[in-house]
Amino acid sequence: MGFAARVWETRAQAACSGGNLVIRIDRPFAALALAASFAGPAMAGAPLPLQPRHDTGQTLCYDLEGQEIGCSAPLFPFEDARFGRDSAAAAGVLPKIGGGTGGFDFTKIANDGSELPPDAVLGDEPGDWACTRDNLSGLLWEIKRAAGNRSYEWAYHWYDPNDETNGGFSGDPGGFEPVCGFTMQCDTFTYLEYVNSIALCGHTDWRLPDADELVNIVNYGSSFDGGGAMDRTYFNDEEGYSGYGGAWTGQTAHEPPDGQSVWIVNFDDGSASQQPKGIMLPVRAVSGTTPRSEGEPPVCGKREN
Repeated sequence: MGFAARVWETRAQAACSGGNLVIRIDRPFAALALAASFAGPAMAGAPLPLQPRHDTGQTLCYDLEGQEIGCSAPLFPFEDARFGRDSAAAAGVLPKIGGGTGGFDFTKIANDGSELPPDAVLGDEPGDWACTRDNLSGLLWEIKRAAGNRSYEWAYHWYDPNDETNGGFSGDPGGFEPVCGFTMQCDTFTYLEYVNSIALCGHTDWRLPDADELVNIVNYGSSFDGGGAMDRTYFNDEEGYSGYGGAWTGQTAHEPPDGQSVWIVNFDDGSASQQPKGIMLPVRAVSGTTPRSEGEPPVCGKREN
């Protein structure tokens, strides 16, 4: 499955009034099936199974020169911030299970799998914060620590020995290297084996996310803004780290065709790019499966999304 390198630009373009886009990506540089992710006007045609998605986090509007303007400016009727979950949250009409900036909806989860309040802190005890649940997709994300086997400072080679999932090239198994603190073999396969062996937050299905899953938690409203493009409460890794630099996905890129590159997402600015499997990058593991949309793009009013 390919990944649209500029999918974030389509993620929260105007959908049905009050709706937020839902995107299914199944070929490179094409963001397909779009639908409303919370209650909005009825869509023409048969209903679609929805893929729950967050908005972009972008709450400001700009003109063609990049100057901030009011979001109701008539010359720019389709500004990102006028539509979707972020707009509904600003208006106080968006229901949430947990909390989060704008339209994002997250819940902190403890080492033992229990739910926690937003002010819970990271720790090693069963009731301490260790993961964050995305309440739209149901995915569970690991939160990094400042030291130990899951430190945010460690980096890993991309390695997957399974020929059915590695895109034709397994990558390189790591050695015991300083880039992951000599804690284990420095490759993604070994790291995921470790996280599953400790049943982090009560789960044993930890894996590399796909690119779309990582992009879905990017907050583009905070890109380059003193902490990375992530929610500062629910993805505030220990010591204030919030995802700087790239993070591996499990998706081998289509180009070049030899399977030696993979998609990464950079949480400095939320950008995506292809990188060789031989370099070393951090991992933010995910647990669970994202539901996928099916069918043709819906039509909202007279405009096909």
